[in-house]
Amino acid sequence: MKTSLTLKERLQDRFRGAILGAAVGSALGFPHSGSSRIFMRALGNEAVDGYVRHRSGYFPAGQHGAAVQLLSLASRSIAKEGMIRENAIIEEWIPLWRENRMIERLTDVDGAMSRWLRQGSSARGCACPPGEDGASALVCSLLVGLWCHDSPEELNENVDRLTAITHEDPKVRAVNAAMATVIAHCLTHHEIVLGEVLDSAATAADRIDSLVADSIQKIPGMLTLNEKDAFLQLSSVGEEGGESPDRIGVEARCLPVFMLALYSWFRDPSSPRSVLLSCLQSGGAVQLTAALGGALAGACCGESGLPGDLVTGLLDEDELRLDADQLYDRQQLERRRRDLKAGFCQKAVIWLASRALVILGAVPIPVEGYECGLRVCVGFVVGGFVAEEMRLFGEVAFELQYITTAQLYEGLAVQARDEARGEPHRFLGQILVELGHMREKQVLEVLTILHDRPRQGVEEN
Repeated sequence: MKTSLTLKERLQDRFRGAILGAAVGSALGFPHSGSSRIFMRALGNEAVDGYVRHRSGYFPAGQHGAAVQLLSLASRSIAKEGMIRENAIIEEWIPLWRENRMIERLTDVDGAMSRWLRQGSSARGCACPPGEDGASALVCSLLVGLWCHDSPEELNENVDRLTAITHEDPKVRAVNAAMATVIAHCLTHHEIVLGEVLDSAATAADRIDSLVADSIQKIPGMLTLNEKDAFLQLSSVGEEGGESPDRIGVEARCLPVFMLALYSWFRDPSSPRSVLLSCLQSGGAVQLTAALGGALAGACCGESGLPGDLVTGLLDEDELRLDADQLYDRQQLERRRRDLKAGFCQKAVIWLASRALVILGAVPIPVEGYECGLRVCVGFVVGGFVAEEMRLFGEVAFELQYITTAQLYEGLAVQARDEARGEPHRFLGQILVELGHMREKQVLEVLTILHDRPRQGVEEN
């Protein structure tokens, strides 16, 4: 799947692809939820040719299931908060139960959400207890992969936060971690290499549940089997006895649903329609399996790679695309803030180093020579008010979109150069005005905000 576009240029398209792909899979499977594997296989390609009305007659063609309903609301919460915060997501979900607005019942989530509804979002211990490993909330894990694709060190913590809303079972946490990791991998790689994806997913799962990790590593062997034998092994993973899945289809348990979706995607990762067909033909919890398969295919190919007729046929196409765009925009904003703060620290050290060298009577040196002053001034950075002043002014100006990151760095560089040369200190706002990056009115607005904002750690009387 080679492309002339860079990963950064394709990022928003893949955000859209993951969320819209999940909705497409859910909408294709929702009318057939609970149908046998025999029936779904008998439909053949008709299962992915277009949407059909739900057999109850209450839902139109293109209606996705409740799992995507939760996905959409969780995405809005993250975009609004700028982080994955359990209480905020719970507050978004609770009205669905309070006002009976759920598209369908999610038996494994109903118990947890009923407890949240009675006890409030600040309660503890409302999630389903260990041993309950339903897959209804598994689709939401793709949001962690999208949000943390460029910060893998944050992925595990955010998976734990999201999973804790509905489940305490370690198997569910491990599967969520694996799913989020695969989604993140798709966003950061041009090519899908089987071994790399499986290793990263298994590593993420192994910190929580070794059974899940071992199961993931069996995927290559499954790909060498015929489709029926592979299905029987995948749908029975982690289960002892029970009715033959070849007849009833896959149960709505997290591990077999995830394994079948992952297997279906690996069979033909460049063809979302083939992935969706393979997921649907598993029978049983097809709306969940196809939602995961669609999310994987969409994260890999982007919205541009999804079947256009299926995307435009979604009942909530525009809302879901808006959810993806808002999540993307907020994720990019938070990453710019993170990078900006890291840059501020570096620039502050350089600036303070130059001041120290001047104070000590040293000869002015070029910027690349500031490393020797770094050790002298580290102590000043920790408690220095100048670094805080620069961080606050620049951060507010950046948040108001008066300046770009490059313009801010240019201003800081000029400030550091002036100090190194022994020239009188100039405030950052003055420099940015002289460079033509800000107007005086904008500087005054930033200073007004800073003046009205209480200092950190100081209470206003």
